[in-house]
Amino acid sequence: MGRIIDMRDLDERDAELLERLAKRLRKRATARRSTGERTSMDAFSRSAGSWKGLIDPERLIGDIYANRLVATRPEIKL
Repeated sequence: MGRIIDMRDLDERDAELLERLAKRLRKRATARRSTGERTSMDAFSRSAGSWKGLIDPERLIGDIYANRLVATRPEIKL
C-alpha cells in the first residue's frame, strides 16, 4: 500500500490537486464495484470449462465442415 502524506508539508495548490485526485479515484473505485467490473483474465478463468457437457464436440466439428460446403454468394454472370 502507499505511504501516508502529511498535508501540512504541502502548499495549498498541491493539497487541492491531491484532494481532487482522491475524489476521482474514489468515484472510479465505487463505479467499478457497483458494475462488478473485473479484469478480462478473471472472466477468462471463470469461464474455463463452462461449456462442458453442453456441446457434443464431434457434432460441432461435423457441423463446421458441413457449413463450409454451403455456397452463400450469388453465382457470377459474365
